[in-house]
Amino acid sequence: MMANTVRRSRLTLLLLALTATLLLLVLAFAFGSLRYGGPDGLLLRVRVALAQQRNGPAETPPPFVPTPLAAPAAGQALALLASTPGATPDPTIIPTPLREEALRAPTVPFAAVESLPDRPTATATQTATPSPTPLPTATPVPPPATAPPGAAGSGFVQLSGLAHYWQTWNNCGPATLAMNLSYYNLPLTQKQTAAVLKPNWDDKNVSPHELADYARSQGLSALVRVNGAPERLRQYVDAGIPVLIETWLDHDGGMGHYRLVVGYDDVAREWIVYDSYISDGLDPKAPYPGIRMGYDELTRLWRIFNGTHVLIYDGARAAAAQQILGDEADDALMWQRSLERAQAEAAANPADPFAWFNLGTSLTAQGRYAEAASAFDQARVIGLPWRMLWYQFEPLQAYYEAGRYDELLADFARYRRTGRMLDVGCGAGLFLERARMQGWEVHGTEFGARALAACRSRGIRIIEGPLDPAHYPPASFDVLCSFEVMEHLTDPGAELRRMRLERNQSQAEVAMRAGLDRTTVVKLEAGRAATLLTVVQVLRAMDRLELLDAFHQEPQPTPYMLVEAQEKYLKKQRKRAGRKKPDVLPPKPKSTW
Repeated sequence: MMANTVRRSRLTLLLLALTATLLLLVLAFAFGSLRYGGPDGLLLRVRVALAQQRNGPAETPPPFVPTPLAAPAAGQALALLASTPGATPDPTIIPTPLREEALRAPTVPFAAVESLPDRPTATATQTATPSPTPLPTATPVPPPATAPPGAAGSGFVQLSGLAHYWQTWNNCGPATLAMNLSYYNLPLTQKQTAAVLKPNWDDKNVSPHELADYARSQGLSALVRVNGAPERLRQYVDAGIPVLIETWLDHDGGMGHYRLVVGYDDVAREWIVYDSYISDGLDPKAPYPGIRMGYDELTRLWRIFNGTHVLIYDGARAAAAQQILGDEADDALMWQRSLERAQAEAAANPADPFAWFNLGTSLTAQGRYAEAASAFDQARVIGLPWRMLWYQFEPLQAYYEAGRYDELLADFARYRRTGRMLDVGCGAGLFLERARMQGWEVHGTEFGARALAACRSRGIRIIEGPLDPAHYPPASFDVLCSFEVMEHLTDPGAELRRMRLERNQSQAEVAMRAGLDRTTVVKLEAGRAATLLTVVQVLRAMDRLELLDAFHQEPQPTPYMLVEAQEKYLKKQRKRAGRKKPDVLPPKPKSTW
């Protein structure tokens, strides 16, 4: 009997231990879901932790982008400044590598925030309703949807009526775009925009052109411009147009970061910016007021991306946007002025790596690849933050077009695991031959008997025809590259149609899976509306990106889902408007990622 009592006691203790463990798991799941924005965010965090454990401790990255394989000849880079208007370089000045501290000015205070509850939309209180100052044009400029406090020219303007979102993992692009679209009454969340813009959760970058493509898919006008200036930024805000800018973030060695400029304060000499990441000094219970950035500070961080900005506007603001843009709506003129500005800055300060980098970017846009490669060499010798090439790929294009394949291969070395590389549309195989000489196992695809014979003579494993993932298992290659292919397809719409029919899918099915309207798919197959974004969406809908997607992806939002989301948003707004007390949000979690 004593033995039975002991056995029952042990069983009771075991049940209590199992119950406590289960309770702890439930609490951990609930807390983790709250901390990381839901079960999906928690699952993503677990995946990251497992990947880090599997790959071992992370290596300490170098402070700078590696220097070029061959040191640039003395005077070669200075020759690029010969046409600088109003500035003559001093040939005696030889740029020296910068210390890491020189690249980083005092950092902006921040708190690492990856997922916090969305704040209530800030609604400005106004003592009077100002009338926007009309621009000098025969066409009257329409007022913004929500009149900003302070008339244009008064020294203070802040646009209102925007939602604010705290970004999830690597999601500043989709989050900032969602904030921008909310100004035009499009209630899309960052999860919905990210499902299209970065279906691979570990994608480190969403390009400005992808953001613009998405905005156009929502019925708005969108332009990507470079060489942005504070004066023009003020004009857009005065006209009731927030501007999405690509900037640098001084944190952990530096990284790219999107911000939305919504106002300015001349007295304080500060821009008012919606930021998905910076939260220092903000009250989590109050409506989001925007953060303040000094005029000089924003300019410093913005010029690292050559003043790149995405201008999104609706039909009511089209006339004002085009007038402010002026003759720089012409790409050739925009890039020429960007070139002249970079030349002047590099001549004034030859030790400025970003001036040389912007010079290389401008030369690349003009097709002057050998000169661009020299400018990029100079920037790398001086010193660039190690994440610089995560976001700006013009050096790779310039080196390839200039025939400097070793520079590309040196950059690809960081991804080397299996040692296999695939070049889609590899031509005669010159690049792959160079890669094979450096120990890569090279594969390629190409059309035409002469190109195929040339590749086989160089020892390249070549497949005739278009890329077909059925030929390779998933994750077959460390590097998958393609140079100058899309512009040579005579009928990309027919190719998309052929792939759709191979999988026995209707246009409506593809449209639903891609989150597009069926009319868009019809136009795409007919050779119209072939933006990069819609092509990628359709390819993903037909399961043609297996080589790139290592994880299961969530389905794209369908039009029905978007309508449903809008109804929920309006219902929430009506409920909020009926409350007498202001919304109270839970305090911000103290722990950080």
